[in-house]
Amino acid sequence: MRLTSTWGVLAVACVAAVGCGGDDAGGPLRVELVPFAADPAPPTDGWTLRTEGGRSLRLVATGQRTPRGLLFEATGPEGRLALHGPEPWGLVGGPTPVPMRPGLDPVALGVGRRHTIYLLPGEGRRVGRVDVRQAPRAGTGGEPIPFERADGADGRAALRVPPTAWSGVAQVRWTIGDGAFALQDGLALAADGTPTGAGARPAPTQPVTVHVVPAVPDGAPLRLDVAWGAVSVSLDASALGRDAAEWPTAPLQGDDATVRRGDATWPITMNDLARGEVRLVAAAPRDGSGAVIRLPDAPRGVLFVQARPDGSASYGLVADVAPEPGGGATLAWRVPLAPGRWRLLVADDERAGTSAPFDVAAGVATPVDVPFEPLSTVRATIDGGVAPSRRLECFTEREEDGVFVAAHGWADRVIVRPELELHLPRGTYRLRLVEGRRTAPPAPIVLDRPSTRASLRLTLPR
Repeated sequence: MRLTSTWGVLAVACVAAVGCGGDDAGGPLRVELVPFAADPAPPTDGWTLRTEGGRSLRLVATGQRTPRGLLFEATGPEGRLALHGPEPWGLVGGPTPVPMRPGLDPVALGVGRRHTIYLLPGEGRRVGRVDVRQAPRAGTGGEPIPFERADGADGRAALRVPPTAWSGVAQVRWTIGDGAFALQDGLALAADGTPTGAGARPAPTQPVTVHVVPAVPDGAPLRLDVAWGAVSVSLDASALGRDAAEWPTAPLQGDDATVRRGDATWPITMNDLARGEVRLVAAAPRDGSGAVIRLPDAPRGVLFVQARPDGSASYGLVADVAPEPGGGATLAWRVPLAPGRWRLLVADDERAGTSAPFDVAAGVATPVDVPFEPLSTVRATIDGGVAPSRRLECFTEREEDGVFVAAHGWADRVIVRPELELHLPRGTYRLRLVEGRRTAPPAPIVLDRPSTRASLRLTLPR
């Protein structure tokens, strides 16, 4: 398996510059051996170039150094030659024949130690968290592969794997610094211990806007933690205003996500990040204030509890919602809220319900009834489709107390298909498409009973 890196590309870049002719006249064949900063200095003896016919040409160190490595020379004819090194050294990716011609500039070849996986995060970056496992196959795999890690001053990392664990295909999950995942194909661990590795391919990201209600002036940064297997990344949001912030490079690859501010936590989903918007309720003081809701049975899937303060035009996810101790068969859940007047929106994967407005007093947990009903399904089709050159957003709002309000999960700020599907509790809604500063006329829809299946068409902004 070939190493993907700047100097790995140089190793084969001479394909376009030289031929593979049969001129038998010998001459100086120049090679630049480029080691990793995480490795000790490679030896100067024992390196050879091997012709396709099996002849070995001894490489001799010239005593000259380059910014990246050491220069060597051998005497031989033009042809395709493979680098072989003294134990435990070798060409990263294996002894692949490379076209060479006497008298040309040195061919740069990346070298490393056997039973080592090399990770290259890119210029000016560093390798962050790393997890190595056997790649799943035929119902097996996923077992951890042990390694000892060595980090170089250049930000690259070398993972030393015991020879007894060096087999099969390694699935490497790692991060570029602390804020981005690297996509990595499986790496074959050759039986002879040939060193291997790859350069970073950053996983896809996109901007995600986060709204906080009510607005919190000068609050601590909102931190997004995304876990992918045994590795994770963290990003702090940049403020956009009093009630909004943004994660400019939120990961779209991962298993689960959590938002944190201080000791408050809001669990969210990867789908929330894919939609490009998150809405939160500011964390309540830890004095017992809030609501206690009772469900008819266990949540079907994940339970999400949102709240809307009086006078606000938006619901948001509530932090630190947890089962009430001794809740019994009715499954009581505690919802921390600051003192004030609120309304709740509670949903699991199949059902949802909203409460009547209620008051929260300091230090008091107010019992609140939330009728749970099956969700309705709305299919929306965009007239004219979605052109790749257009960035469309869709916002859904529900009428409450004579005004239309937003909620977490009701916006899609990254539309790539002309069909949208929403799962909503009963109520009166409007959907509208937005493109930059242009807004299309809203499309109204009424869901007057549970389990309704409805469809509508959305016009493009003009």
